[in-house]
Amino acid sequence: MNDLGIAVRRLLGERRISLHELSRRSHWDTGYLSKVINGRKSGSYALVRDLDNVLDADGELLRLWTGLQGFSVMGAISATADSDLAGTVVSAPPDLSGVAEILARWDDVYEPAGPAILAADQIGLYEIEHLEKTARLFRAWDHEHGGGLGRKAVIGQLSEIGGILGRPHPAPLRRRLLSIASQLALVIAHMSADVGDDATACRYLGLALDAAKEARDATLGARAANAIARRFLDDGDHAAALNLLRNARQSLQGLPSEMTAMLYTAEAWTCATIGDYEQMAPCLDQAAGLAGEPGALFGAAELAGISGACFEALAARASAPRRAAHAARAERDITVALGLREPFYVRSRVLDLAGLANVRLIQGDPYEAIRTAGDAVESAASIRSGRAARRMHALAIRALEQFPQVSQVTEFADMVRSRLPVA
Repeated sequence: MNDLGIAVRRLLGERRISLHELSRRSHWDTGYLSKVINGRKSGSYALVRDLDNVLDADGELLRLWTGLQGFSVMGAISATADSDLAGTVVSAPPDLSGVAEILARWDDVYEPAGPAILAADQIGLYEIEHLEKTARLFRAWDHEHGGGLGRKAVIGQLSEIGGILGRPHPAPLRRRLLSIASQLALVIAHMSADVGDDATACRYLGLALDAAKEARDATLGARAANAIARRFLDDGDHAAALNLLRNARQSLQGLPSEMTAMLYTAEAWTCATIGDYEQMAPCLDQAAGLAGEPGALFGAAELAGISGACFEALAARASAPRRAAHAARAERDITVALGLREPFYVRSRVLDLAGLANVRLIQGDPYEAIRTAGDAVESAASIRSGRAARRMHALAIRALEQFPQVSQVTEFADMVRSRLPVA
């Protein structure tokens, strides 16, 4: 327990307020409050401000929090990146239960005072623009080459950003630096998940969301929330994923329309995985009217790809004749996505092709499925992506189960086993 936790416990005793009553009055989750008080979570400015008000602490808690943090996100950036580079990151799954509270209080940001004029030991716009370009290049590299390759380079860049943020900067420059940190954390999270390190992926996703909040960057907040919702979905917690995505749409004010479209498609995908067409279809309709132009961060290619995946998931669960209709829609949308993808989206192309091959299996055409799947293997072999490899192995198993008598299916399965290793 740190000084903040000790002070909160003392004030609870003096005010004769229980933890549950503190939760009720402050509108923060009891479990999350307990972790902050016991020093297992650092808390946020918004939380500590609310506790200070409820406990009538006259700024004491805020002063303690500021002293403990220096600045919380800055310290977390350096600590996470540096320990990862040193190989000392704890592998235990991190707690993401506070995500909803972060989104609900998105506009409550503690911004430390910075100099009005740039000093000689600070970086200026030219350097920041270069760092922003580097972050975009790392994102493209991840899409093109897969998870493990270059991960340490991205962590090293994030560590450097953490060091830069350790010095005070004028507020506009500091926010841009925090946005860069959020982008890099997202890339590292995707790279980590790609090689099966889910605990580290979650850790960086939480960091990405915190940095986006402090940067007041709603677009990055939406991207982080979307990725965290995917983690909830992977864990089988559909309710948490849906709740998070809906909270993000409501809380992230000023969100560009294409990012709202992304959140709608994520909600659609969540509904599709449980076979809920009635809730899925309106989400896709909403996204269709909001997606960006081709080449946008979330544009027509991304919309078509996720829509195709949604209908593929429905087709796999449905009975005839809905199965045929869903499969036909999935085939159409995935084909559109393949035609629109930028060349560097290699991993997305593999997943599109794997989805299309699965649709062919659902349609009862193993020969066309294997032809499509062969193209997917060629692309998957060119990148280091555990996610893509696992998807191809699952496709091979499904094909063997459905069409064991087809020699091309057996040959395809042998090719997957020999060319795409999995951890």
